[in-house]
Amino acid sequence: TIARSTSTPPLTPGNSKLDINNASEKQLEDVPGIGPTIAGRIIAGRPFKSADDLKNVKGIGDIRYGKIRSYFQ
Repeated sequence: TIARSTSTPPLTPGNSKLDINNASEKQLEDVPGIGPTIAGRIIAGRPFKSADDLKNVKGIGDIRYGKIRSYFQ
């Protein structure tokens, strides 16, 4: 038999965007370029006024920010 996944579809910039203040650690880690360490720093830095505040999270520089910004509201 083939196991079927009941998880959400893969996260892409075109899917519904994540709320930076409510996304789970798993949801954050599903964003390409965000691993467990950065996800933890995002969660620890909450609340954010907007997703643009991701620039202030240690480890998210201009390049990474440019790659992940489209995944957030």
